[in-house]
Amino acid sequence: MVYILGDVRNRNYSMILSERFNLRLCGMTKKDIILFYAPSTLVSEDGFIEWLNERPYTSIILDGDEKLMDVVKEYPVSKRFGSRAFQPADSVYCIAESGMYTVEHQKLLICCLDWADRKCRDKYNEWSLVHMRRFAAAYKRHGCKADFIITRIPPHLIARKYDKHRAFDYNALYFDRYVREDNFFRWIFSDYKKDISIEEKYYCIFRHLLVLDKDDFRRIL
Repeated sequence: MVYILGDVRNRNYSMILSERFNLRLCGMTKKDIILFYAPSTLVSEDGFIEWLNERPYTSIILDGDEKLMDVVKEYPVSKRFGSRAFQPADSVYCIAESGMYTVEHQKLLICCLDWADRKCRDKYNEWSLVHMRRFAAAYKRHGCKADFIITRIPPHLIARKYDKHRAFDYNALYFDRYVREDNFFRWIFSDYKKDISIEEKYYCIFRHLLVLDKDDFRRIL
């Protein structure tokens, strides 16, 4: 089964990945897959990948700060999910490129785009445009539809419903086209310290554990 958790921002947050702390993970096996966003600083931290590899499930780490490629580019490449993923350990995969990934028969359109960064604007905008192009190309290549759209930040049209201060972020505005086309089952994003369901199709995930399955989409209590 495929699951998704919220942002894992640092080692303290990583406790939600431990079956000793998060009882919802007990009983999982390596056939179970958990996706979550994490920054490059956590992925590169000594011992984190090894610790994650010891968990009972398989992990897919999504780029949480647009810098994961710098950390994982030397790792072996896997095509297990249809598009390029990096594999630093037997049961740990890293997705640093936006695109369409097939995980247990579910089509996941993933974007690693982060909020617009005003501190390092030139480099950040360059990576942002790369993610936008890859996201758009994968969407078109797969018939302009997906089972799940998974992004770190929400579309502007959704963000303005709960966080007006960040709603007009340039990168959030980019996603509005896909909201209007509405060719997906659910849109899940993660960069807000609260679990929120919006208009049934959109889900901001923080500490909930969601099942990514069109026929059995639900929250694990």
